[in-house]
Amino acid sequence: TTLALAHPPLDPAVRRAFAAPYRGASRRAGIRGFVADIPVGLAHPSHATLTSIAEGLRDLDLPALFVWGPRDPIFSDVYLSDLLERLPHADVHRVEGAGHLVAEDHDYASTALDWLADRIAPGSAPAPR
Repeated sequence: TTLALAHPPLDPAVRRAFAAPYRGASRRAGIRGFVADIPVGLAHPSHATLTSIAEGLRDLDLPALFVWGPRDPIFSDVYLSDLLERLPHADVHRVEGAGHLVAEDHDYASTALDWLADRIAPGSAPAPR
């Protein structure tokens, strides 16, 4: 499973917590559907929609941060290069040694909060809603 990709391995209690909602096959239908919806070819029903979303990233003029685990066997640096081509202004925080489960491999909250603090002027007003 994806949980086996954590570096270092997850604590057994954390593994159990991740698995708890999916104890029976019927409760794993959402995961099956998610994996089945990943387009593996041009004829896949989701291909056009996901291509449109990917191309739409080019139009975003917002700050962006990628917290990237280079040991991810699923999303290699090829995917990071593609994302940076679409969002060239994005910042990348590479977490050496981290893989697919960056949130379990690294304290990403500090990284994100530091990144946000660097972009918010002291005393600035909140964004309009």
